Amino acid sequence: MANSESGVITTWLLGRLRTVFDRAQGRESGPEYRPRRKGLVITLCILASVLLWFTFAIRETYTRILEFPTEVRNLPADEALADLPPTRVRAQVEGEGLQLIRLYYDPPVIPIDAASETVDLAVVAPDVIKNVRLDAVMPRSVMVYRERRIQRHLPIRARVTVKTPDGHHLIGTLDLDPDSVWVSGAQSVVGGLRFWPTSNGTIESGKDTLRVVAPLSDSLAGLVMLSESTVSIRGQVREFTEGSRLVDVYVLDTPIGQRVSLEPARVRITFQVPIGQYDRAMSSEMWATVPYDEIRMDSTGSVAPIPALPEGITFRQLRFEPPVLRYFDVLD
Repeated sequence: MANSESGVITTWLLGRLRTVFDRAQGRESGPEYRPRRKGLVITLCILASVLLWFTFAIRETYTRILEFPTEVRNLPADEALADLPPTRVRAQVEGEGLQLIRLYYDPPVIPIDAASETVDLAVVAPDVIKNVRLDAVMPRSVMVYRERRIQRHLPIRARVTVKTPDGHHLIGTLDLDPDSVWVSGAQSVVGGLRFWPTSNGTIESGKDTLRVVAPLSDSLAGLVMLSESTVSIRGQVREFTEGSRLVDVYVLDTPIGQRVSLEPARVRITFQVPIGQYDRAMSSEMWATVPYDEIRMDSTGSVAPIPALPEGITFRQLRFEPPVLRYFDVLD
Protein backbone atom coordinates (compact mmCIF):
# COMPACT_ATOMS: atom_id res chain seq x y z
CA MET A 1 0.00 0.00 0.00
CA ALA A 2 2.79 2.40 0.90
CA ASN A 3 4.70 1.53 -2.32
CA SER A 4 1.63 2.26 -4.47
CA GLU A 5 1.03 5.62 -2.79
CA SER A 6 4.70 6.58 -3.24
CA GLY A 7 4.60 5.67 -6.98
CA VAL A 8 1.53 7.81 -7.59
CA ILE A 9 3.07 10.76 -5.76
CA THR A 10 6.33 10.42 -7.71
CA THR A 11 4.58 10.28 -11.09
CA TRP A 12 2.41 13.31 -10.31
CA LEU A 13 5.36 15.28 -8.97
CA LEU A 14 7.53 14.59 -12.03
CA GLY A 15 4.69 15.65 -14.34
CA ARG A 16 4.19 18.91 -12.51
CA LEU A 17 7.90 19.68 -12.51
CA ARG A 18 8.19 19.00 -16.25
CA THR A 19 5.39 21.49 -16.95
CA VAL A 20 6.99 24.15 -14.73
CA PHE A 21 10.41 23.69 -16.35
CA ASP A 22 8.94 23.98 -19.85
CA ARG A 23 7.21 27.20 -18.97
CA ALA A 24 10.26 28.67 -17.22
CA GLN A 25 12.46 27.93 -20.26
CA GLY A 26 10.03 29.53 -22.73
CA ARG A 27 8.89 26.32 -24.43
CA GLU A 28 5.25 27.39 -24.15
CA SER A 29 3.91 29.89 -26.67
CA GLY A 30 3.23 33.50 -25.75
CA PRO A 31 5.31 36.34 -24.39
CA GLU A 32 4.52 35.43 -20.79
CA TYR A 33 6.65 32.28 -21.13
CA ARG A 34 9.94 33.90 -22.02
CA PRO A 35 13.03 32.59 -20.21
CA ARG A 36 13.15 34.17 -16.82
CA ARG A 37 13.63 33.56 -13.14
CA LYS A 38 16.48 31.08 -13.11
CA GLY A 39 16.41 31.35 -9.33
CA LEU A 40 12.89 29.95 -9.32
CA VAL A 41 14.04 26.97 -11.35
CA ILE A 42 16.87 26.26 -8.96
CA THR A 43 14.54 26.55 -5.96
CA LEU A 44 12.06 24.18 -7.56
CA CYS A 45 14.83 21.71 -8.30
CA ILE A 46 15.98 21.73 -4.69
CA LEU A 47 12.42 21.36 -3.46
CA ALA A 48 11.80 18.53 -5.88
CA SER A 49 14.96 16.77 -4.74
CA VAL A 50 13.88 16.98 -1.12
CA LEU A 51 10.38 15.69 -1.90
CA LEU A 52 11.73 12.84 -3.99
CA TRP A 53 14.22 11.93 -1.28
CA PHE A 54 11.46 11.93 1.31
CA THR A 55 9.16 9.88 -0.93
CA PHE A 56 11.76 7.14 -1.32
CA ALA A 57 13.06 7.44 2.26
CA ILE A 58 9.72 6.57 3.84
CA ARG A 59 9.75 3.31 1.88
CA GLU A 60 12.98 2.20 3.52
CA THR A 61 13.13 0.01 6.62
CA TYR A 62 14.52 1.49 9.84
CA THR A 63 15.07 0.46 13.44
CA ARG A 64 14.12 3.03 16.07
CA ILE A 65 13.41 3.28 19.81
CA LEU A 66 10.04 4.91 20.49
CA GLU A 67 8.08 5.75 23.65
CA PHE A 68 4.51 4.62 24.25
CA PRO A 69 2.07 5.73 27.00
CA THR A 70 0.55 3.19 29.39
CA GLU A 71 -2.86 2.97 31.03
CA VAL A 72 -3.92 1.00 34.11
CA ARG A 73 -7.13 -0.96 33.54
CA ASN A 74 -9.37 -3.40 35.43
CA LEU A 75 -8.54 -2.00 38.89
CA PRO A 76 -11.06 -3.40 41.44
CA ALA A 77 -13.34 -0.72 42.94
CA ASP A 78 -12.39 -1.58 46.54
CA GLU A 79 -8.64 -1.46 45.86
CA ALA A 80 -6.19 1.29 44.92
CA LEU A 81 -2.64 1.46 43.62
CA ALA A 82 0.03 1.78 46.29
CA ASP A 83 2.66 2.69 43.69
CA LEU A 84 2.39 3.94 40.14
CA PRO A 85 3.61 1.70 37.31
CA PRO A 86 5.66 3.45 34.62
CA THR A 87 3.54 5.94 32.69
CA ARG A 88 5.63 5.40 29.53
CA VAL A 89 7.61 2.47 28.18
CA ARG A 90 10.25 2.31 25.44
CA ALA A 91 10.19 -0.15 22.60
CA GLN A 92 12.66 -0.96 19.84
CA VAL A 93 10.71 -1.40 16.61
CA GLU A 94 11.63 -2.11 12.99
CA GLY A 95 9.49 -1.07 10.04
CA GLU A 96 8.96 1.24 7.10
CA GLY A 97 9.58 4.91 7.64
CA LEU A 98 5.90 5.78 7.08
CA GLN A 99 4.77 3.36 9.78
CA LEU A 100 7.38 4.66 12.22
CA ILE A 101 6.23 8.24 11.62
CA ARG A 102 2.66 7.22 12.41
CA LEU A 103 3.76 5.54 15.65
CA TYR A 104 5.82 8.56 16.63
CA TYR A 105 3.02 11.11 16.22
CA ASP A 106 0.11 8.86 17.25
CA PRO A 107 1.49 6.20 19.61
CA PRO A 108 -1.00 3.56 20.81
CA VAL A 109 -1.65 3.11 24.54
CA ILE A 110 -0.24 -0.02 26.15
CA PRO A 111 -2.72 -1.38 28.74
CA ILE A 112 -1.58 -2.59 32.17
CA ASP A 113 -4.03 -5.09 33.66
CA ALA A 114 -4.34 -4.20 37.36
CA ALA A 115 -6.01 -7.54 38.07
CA SER A 116 -2.61 -9.20 37.60
CA GLU A 117 0.32 -8.86 39.95
CA THR A 118 2.85 -8.97 37.11
CA VAL A 119 2.23 -7.75 33.55
CA ASP A 120 4.53 -8.99 30.77
CA LEU A 121 4.74 -6.03 28.39
CA ALA A 122 6.55 -8.12 25.77
CA VAL A 123 3.30 -10.09 25.43
CA VAL A 124 0.89 -7.12 25.68
CA ALA A 125 2.71 -4.64 23.44
CA PRO A 126 2.51 -6.59 20.13
CA ASP A 127 -1.30 -6.52 20.38
CA VAL A 128 -1.35 -2.70 20.13
CA ILE A 129 1.88 -1.90 18.22
CA LYS A 130 1.00 -3.11 14.74
CA ASN A 131 2.47 -3.02 11.20
CA VAL A 132 6.04 -3.13 12.55
CA ARG A 133 8.30 -5.74 14.10
CA LEU A 134 8.76 -5.41 17.86
CA ASP A 135 12.33 -6.26 18.86
CA ALA A 136 12.35 -5.32 22.58
CA VAL A 137 10.31 -3.57 25.30
CA MET A 138 11.84 -1.70 28.22
CA PRO A 139 10.92 -2.54 30.92
CA ARG A 140 9.88 -6.01 29.87
CA SER A 141 7.50 -6.48 32.81
CA VAL A 142 5.95 -4.35 35.58
CA MET A 143 4.65 -5.14 39.04
CA VAL A 144 1.20 -3.94 40.13
CA TYR A 145 1.01 -3.07 43.84
CA ARG A 146 -2.55 -2.90 45.19
CA GLU A 147 -3.95 -2.20 48.65
CA ARG A 148 -7.32 -1.77 50.29
CA ARG A 149 -8.91 1.56 49.35
CA ILE A 150 -9.78 3.97 52.20
CA GLN A 151 -11.33 7.44 52.24
CA ARG A 152 -10.48 10.40 54.49
CA HIS A 153 -11.83 13.94 54.92
CA LEU A 154 -8.89 16.36 54.95
CA PRO A 155 -8.67 20.15 55.35
CA ILE A 156 -7.47 22.16 52.36
CA ARG A 157 -4.43 24.38 52.82
CA ALA A 158 -3.68 27.26 50.44
CA ARG A 159 -0.12 27.32 49.09
CA VAL A 160 -0.34 30.43 46.97
CA THR A 161 1.46 33.77 46.99
CA VAL A 162 -0.86 36.77 46.85
CA LYS A 163 0.41 39.70 44.79
CA THR A 164 -1.34 42.94 45.75
CA PRO A 165 -1.24 46.36 44.04
CA ASP A 166 1.39 48.85 45.21
CA GLY A 167 0.54 50.26 48.64
CA HIS A 168 -1.97 47.47 49.38
CA HIS A 169 -1.75 44.39 51.61
CA LEU A 170 -3.84 41.35 52.43
CA ILE A 171 -5.50 41.54 55.84
CA GLY A 172 -6.77 38.59 57.86
CA THR A 173 -6.62 35.04 56.56
CA LEU A 174 -7.71 33.53 53.28
CA ASP A 175 -11.19 31.96 53.14
CA LEU A 176 -11.43 28.67 51.23
CA ASP A 177 -14.62 27.24 49.75
CA PRO A 178 -14.77 24.32 50.19
CA ASP A 179 -12.36 24.17 53.11
CA SER A 180 -11.99 20.37 53.01
CA VAL A 181 -11.92 17.52 50.51
CA TRP A 182 -12.53 13.76 50.47
CA VAL A 183 -9.39 11.84 49.48
CA SER A 184 -9.63 8.21 48.39
CA GLY A 185 -6.68 5.89 47.83
CA ALA A 186 -4.49 3.12 49.16
CA GLN A 187 -4.20 2.95 52.94
CA SER A 188 -0.42 3.41 52.96
CA VAL A 189 -0.78 6.55 50.82
CA VAL A 190 -3.84 8.27 52.32
CA GLY A 191 -3.23 7.20 55.91
CA GLY A 192 -0.23 9.52 56.34
CA LEU A 193 -1.88 12.67 54.95
CA ARG A 194 -2.82 15.54 57.29
CA PHE A 195 -4.11 18.07 54.76
CA TRP A 196 -4.40 18.57 51.02
CA PRO A 197 -2.69 21.64 49.48
CA THR A 198 -3.56 23.78 46.51
CA SER A 199 -1.11 24.03 43.65
CA ASN A 200 1.76 26.44 44.20
CA GLY A 201 1.43 29.70 42.31
CA THR A 202 1.05 33.46 42.42
CA ILE A 203 -2.38 35.11 42.25
CA GLU A 204 -3.09 38.79 41.77
CA SER A 205 -5.71 40.66 43.78
CA GLY A 206 -7.73 43.81 43.24
CA LYS A 207 -7.54 46.88 45.47
CA ASP A 208 -10.21 45.75 47.92
CA THR A 209 -11.01 42.07 47.34
CA LEU A 210 -9.38 38.85 46.30
CA ARG A 211 -11.48 36.20 44.57
CA VAL A 212 -9.93 33.45 42.49
CA VAL A 213 -10.42 29.75 41.73
CA ALA A 214 -7.26 27.69 42.25
CA PRO A 215 -6.62 24.02 41.35
CA LEU A 216 -5.81 21.50 44.03
CA SER A 217 -2.41 19.86 43.92
CA ASP A 218 -2.06 16.82 41.66
CA SER A 219 1.18 15.56 43.22
CA LEU A 220 -0.38 12.11 43.82
CA ALA A 221 -2.27 11.92 40.54
CA GLY A 222 -3.00 8.32 39.63
CA LEU A 223 -2.74 7.14 43.25
CA VAL A 224 -5.63 9.06 44.87
CA MET A 225 -9.03 10.40 43.87
CA LEU A 226 -10.35 13.78 45.10
CA SER A 227 -13.95 14.83 45.58
CA GLU A 228 -13.00 18.34 44.42
CA SER A 229 -10.52 19.53 41.81
CA THR A 230 -10.59 23.28 42.54
CA VAL A 231 -11.13 25.61 45.49
CA SER A 232 -12.43 29.19 45.65
CA ILE A 233 -10.04 31.53 47.49
CA ARG A 234 -11.32 34.82 48.91
CA GLY A 235 -9.64 37.53 50.95
CA GLN A 236 -9.73 41.21 51.87
CA VAL A 237 -7.22 43.72 50.55
CA ARG A 238 -6.78 47.21 51.97
CA GLU A 239 -4.68 50.23 51.14
CA PHE A 240 -1.98 50.88 53.76
CA THR A 241 -0.24 54.01 54.95
CA GLU A 242 2.95 54.48 56.96
CA GLY A 243 3.19 55.60 60.55
CA SER A 244 6.00 56.13 63.07
CA ARG A 245 6.10 56.34 66.88
CA LEU A 246 8.73 56.70 69.60
CA VAL A 247 8.12 54.05 72.31
CA ASP A 248 9.71 52.91 75.57
CA VAL A 249 11.59 49.59 75.86
CA TYR A 250 11.29 47.44 78.99
CA VAL A 251 13.31 44.45 80.20
CA LEU A 252 11.05 41.53 81.17
CA ASP A 253 11.52 38.93 83.90
CA THR A 254 14.56 40.58 85.50
CA PRO A 255 15.72 38.57 88.58
CA ILE A 256 15.18 40.11 92.00
CA GLY A 257 18.08 42.38 92.87
CA GLN A 258 19.19 42.62 89.23
CA ARG A 259 18.85 45.80 87.21
CA VAL A 260 19.58 46.21 83.49
CA SER A 261 19.84 49.44 81.56
CA LEU A 262 19.20 49.64 77.82
CA GLU A 263 20.87 52.08 75.49
CA PRO A 264 18.85 53.73 74.11
CA ALA A 265 15.84 53.27 76.38
CA ARG A 266 13.43 54.40 73.65
CA VAL A 267 13.19 53.32 70.00
CA ARG A 268 11.26 54.51 67.01
CA ILE A 269 8.86 52.00 65.44
CA THR A 270 7.95 52.57 61.80
CA PHE A 271 5.05 50.53 60.44
CA GLN A 272 2.30 50.32 57.85
CA VAL A 273 -1.39 50.03 58.75
CA PRO A 274 -4.67 50.23 56.81
CA ILE A 275 -5.72 53.82 56.25
CA GLY A 276 -8.88 53.27 58.31
CA GLN A 277 -6.83 52.10 61.31
CA TYR A 278 -4.17 54.80 61.22
CA ASP A 279 -5.69 57.03 63.96
CA ARG A 280 -6.04 54.08 66.35
CA ALA A 281 -2.47 52.96 65.65
CA MET A 282 -1.13 56.43 66.51
CA SER A 283 -3.18 56.84 69.70
CA SER A 284 -3.24 53.32 71.21
CA GLU A 285 -0.74 52.27 73.85
CA MET A 286 2.41 50.75 72.33
CA TRP A 287 5.82 49.75 73.68
CA ALA A 288 8.68 47.27 73.14
CA THR A 289 10.27 44.61 75.33
CA VAL A 290 13.48 42.62 75.72
CA PRO A 291 13.30 39.32 77.67
CA TYR A 292 16.03 39.02 80.29
CA ASP A 293 16.84 35.50 79.07
CA GLU A 294 17.81 36.98 75.70
CA ILE A 295 20.30 39.26 77.49
CA ARG A 296 21.62 36.42 79.64
CA MET A 297 22.31 34.15 76.63
CA ASP A 298 23.63 36.92 74.36
CA SER A 299 27.31 36.98 73.42
CA THR A 300 27.32 40.00 71.06
CA GLY A 301 26.60 42.85 73.51
CA SER A 302 23.33 43.87 71.83
CA VAL A 303 19.76 42.56 71.60
CA ALA A 304 16.78 43.19 69.35
CA PRO A 305 13.56 44.64 70.84
CA ILE A 306 10.18 42.94 70.46
CA PRO A 307 7.13 45.16 69.72
CA ALA A 308 4.06 45.06 71.97
CA LEU A 309 1.26 46.12 69.63
CA PRO A 310 -2.41 46.90 70.31
CA GLU A 311 -4.94 44.26 69.33
CA GLY A 312 -7.39 44.70 66.49
CA ILE A 313 -4.96 46.60 64.24
CA THR A 314 -3.20 45.06 61.26
CA PHE A 315 0.49 46.01 61.17
CA ARG A 316 2.84 45.34 58.28
CA GLN A 317 6.56 45.92 57.63
CA LEU A 318 7.60 46.87 61.17
CA ARG A 319 11.14 48.13 61.68
CA PHE A 320 13.06 49.62 64.62
CA GLU A 321 15.44 52.54 64.70
CA PRO A 322 17.96 51.50 65.97
CA PRO A 323 17.36 47.80 65.16
CA VAL A 324 19.39 46.58 68.20
CA LEU A 325 20.04 47.92 71.72
CA ARG A 326 23.06 47.74 74.00
CA TYR A 327 22.57 46.67 77.60
CA PHE A 328 24.41 47.27 80.90
CA ASP A 329 24.14 45.84 84.39
CA VAL A 330 23.28 48.53 86.93
CA LEU A 331 25.17 48.29 90.24
CA ASP A 332 23.62 49.91 93.35
